[in-house]
Order: sequence, then structure tokens, then C-alpha cells
Amino acid sequence: MHDNKIIRVPMRVVFALSVWCTLSQHLSATTLPRLSVDTLYKHADVVAIVQIESGELVKNGEQSCGVKYSGRIINALKGTFKKDDLINFGPYRDNGIGSFALVFLNESSNVFNPKISTSLEIEKETEYKVQCTKRMPKYSIMHEGFGLLPISWTAKFDYKNAVALKDRWLASPEGIETKRREIDDDRIPSEEYWVLVDDMIHYLKEKADIK
Repeated sequence: MHDNKIIRVPMRVVFALSVWCTLSQHLSATTLPRLSVDTLYKHADVVAIVQIESGELVKNGEQSCGVKYSGRIINALKGTFKKDDLINFGPYRDNGIGSFALVFLNESSNVFNPKISTSLEIEKETEYKVQCTKRMPKYSIMHEGFGLLPISWTAKFDYKNAVALKDRWLASPEGIETKRREIDDDRIPSEEYWVLVDDMIHYLKEKADIK
């Protein structure tokens, strides 16, 4: 990644999030639109590559609100943060300490999460989110948590660092080479794709439609 080269750090701690159960139930009752990277970039307050340095569970009484992560900025792509700054965000996912990710973040009070609800009780969901937002950090991962894209080396790109996209929820950028991720067995295709980190950075800096 040129002067911002990512060094692989072994995952040492994985947070088992009760919020993921909430998210899974939420997704089963909700139809999420398939967004483009351009759309996330356009509506994001902060876009950056981060290394997660810490994480802690946040609760609203006995109810889980998710996890508060602290990430070190490796490459700042949008917003006021700079390289080596720390940024706190949440609440989705079970990300390991030391792992890298490309994050698209909004201020938690105004998160861009376009969706079509099919059966959720909106009033209860809103009340829950309001109470949790008061306890969570300033920034939240966009698109119901799919605005956090894991980064890892991959044999698909000759062991170079790449960004993992879950194509069902986030379309791969046009004009960028992608490699399909596999789950355990190459004969069983997944819905996820790899994009080289350098290609994604170049795309976001030069090609994203931010008008």
C-alpha cells in the first residue's frame, strides 16, 4: 500500500457479540438494498482504513447495544481524521483486535441505512436505538454494519492485502479486478469477493461519485 502498507497482525481476540443475534433477527425481517461503494462514500462522514486496537461491550441496562471499537487510522480517505489518529465506532460485527478493515462511518445520530422494513416494530426499534445511541461512540458503521469491510492477505491475489466485499449487500466497484472468495472448498462459491486494497484506495480517491 505504498507508504501505508498493511502488515498482517494475527487475530488474538474475537468478541462474541450478542448484538449480532439482534442484527440477524433484524435482517430476517428487513430487506436491505444492494448499495454501491460510491453511494456509501458519498453519504459517509468518515472513510478510512483502520487497525482495530480495542473493543468493549456496551449495554443499556441488561440489553446489549453492541461493541465500541477503537481503531488506529492507517489511511484516511474522507473526513477530518488523519493517519495515526484514533477513532471510536460501533456497534456491529465481531472483529478481532489487531485486524484491519475499510470502514464507512456516519455520526451515530444520523446514520445512512436505507432499507425497506417488512415486519419490524418500528417504534420499539427506534426507542431501542435512541437509548443505545446515547451510550455508543460518535460514529457508527453504515448500512446495518455492512459498511465495515475486512482486510486480509489472500492467495487469490498472490498473498497481497485485499478488501472483502459481501456482494449481496455491496456491489463490487466497476472497472476493478475482483476474485471470488471461497468457503472451505473451492467448489462451493460464496457471495463474497476480494478487491486489492491499492485498487480500492485508488478507486475511492479518483473514481467515486461524490457529487
